[in-house]
Amino acid sequence: MRTVRMAAIAAVLALTVLAGCDGDPEEGKAVPPFVVEAPGGTLELPVAGKGKVTVVAFWASWCPPCRQELAQLQTLSEQWNGDLAVFAVNVGEEPEVASRALAAAGVRFALLRDPQGVAARVNDVHSFPHMLVFDRDGRLRHRLVGAETSAGLSRMLGQLR
Repeated sequence: MRTVRMAAIAAVLALTVLAGCDGDPEEGKAVPPFVVEAPGGTLELPVAGKGKVTVVAFWASWCPPCRQELAQLQTLSEQWNGDLAVFAVNVGEEPEVASRALAAAGVRFALLRDPQGVAARVNDVHSFPHMLVFDRDGRLRHRLVGAETSAGLSRMLGQLR
């Protein structure tokens, strides 16, 4: 009987601890800045996009939905006439591989890199595509895991415009 009670107590404690370990920042909250490699140095995100609706898209070249989503973001960025900041962060790949994938997707964003996956880990990115959307004040508004339709992206971003 004592063993069953101890096991039940241990299970309740474990579930309590795990419930408090959700690393996702709450919607509407600020996210601690994180650093990625940029041409000529580093870039601190989401701070770099403050004042604009900001999208940070974590991606990999081997991910077809990522390439499609980047092309959609390129189109939306052009439609917003500079009011949308898009940061496409390649995770864990060589610069040449990532550059070729951007070019093949017709994307003109600067190549930002997270070669060791540190920014991805800090933001609980475990799969691709993974997108963080911030409002003009730098607060996290949406976390999208997996592919999103062009219409869905447009509608979601339009709500923050």
